This record gives sequence, structure tokens and C-alpha cells, in this order.
Amino acid sequence: MFYLRRDSQASLIRGRFTRTVHRGLQLYFRKLQSSSLVATSTCTLSFSVLYTLWFLWYTPAASRGPFYRKALGTTAVTAALCAYGSQAKDPVTLHRLGLIITVLALIFIALPLAQLRKVIRAKSTAALPLPAILASTGASVLWLVYGLLIRNSFIVLQKTIALALCAAQLCLFIIYPATGPSKGEKKQ
Repeated sequence: MFYLRRDSQASLIRGRFTRTVHRGLQLYFRKLQSSSLVATSTCTLSFSVLYTLWFLWYTPAASRGPFYRKALGTTAVTAALCAYGSQAKDPVTLHRLGLIITVLALIFIALPLAQLRKVIRAKSTAALPLPAILASTGASVLWLVYGLLIRNSFIVLQKTIALALCAAQLCLFIIYPATGPSKGEKKQ
């Protein structure tokens, strides 16, 4: 059984939308030469959308307000970036969009660190989403290997930073092992 605290739930909402925007932008701006990258991005985007819908399905009706606000904000940001990318096809615009996507990816990976103060205070990592951290670690390792194979220093640098963030989060699980919910907390 999973125990989710309210602060952890808010972090999960932010993470789902950041991930969905990131995958959507990756797909949109993958007017690249590699059909396998487009297929991978399409599959990942589909899973992100399904996962987000699954989360919405199990979110109590009273708690859906933040979900809908994040969805509206995410849609607006994605539409703005897509419109910007459609205006120009020059390398400078694509480079800027690549940097934006990189920043979004690193924000997604670093989101659990927003709970750092609570983890240290409680001396427990119960508020951190271990599956999301493990998934980010695995994806970062695979992308790092890909970047090394194609000798792309931009991907290697981005994924090295991502792995450092993941390692810091995983170290928290060693330093502050997760404990069950306290007596006043609800099971979800």
C-alpha cells in the first residue's frame, strides 16, 4: 500500500505536468533526422499523458483544483513554445528551444529536492517519490550512454547534471530511510 502525504501529492502533480510538457516539446521539436527518436518521444508522451490521466482518476474531486490549474498553465506554456518554434527554423531558435527543454528536464529531475527541508526535519524520505527518482535515474543513464555513443557533448553534459541530481536524491534514501505515515496521516 502506498502512503502519500499532501506535500508529496503536490510534488507529484508538478512532476507529472513538467514531464508531460517536456515530452511534448521534445516530440514537437524533433523535426530531426531520426525517426527512432520521434517514435520514442511519441511513446513516452503517450505514457506521460496516460499516467497523468490515471493520477487524475484517483485524485479526490476536492483536490482537483491544483491539477486543473497546472493543466491550464502547462497547456499555455506548451502552446507558447510551439508557436515560438513554428516562427523560425534557424539554428539559433532551435538551440534556444533545446536549452528550454533541457531546463525543463532538469527541473523535473530536481523537483523532489523541493521536499528537502521536510525530509531533513522529519529524518524520513517518505515524502519523496522513489519510483519517479528511479525512473529519472534510469532514463538519464540511458541518455548518457546514447550521448556518449554519438559523441554529443550537449547530451552528455545535460545527463551528467541529471545523474548528479538523481544521485543526491538517492543518497537521501540512504541517509534518511522512509518511515510509515505518522498516526495523524491518511492512507491513500
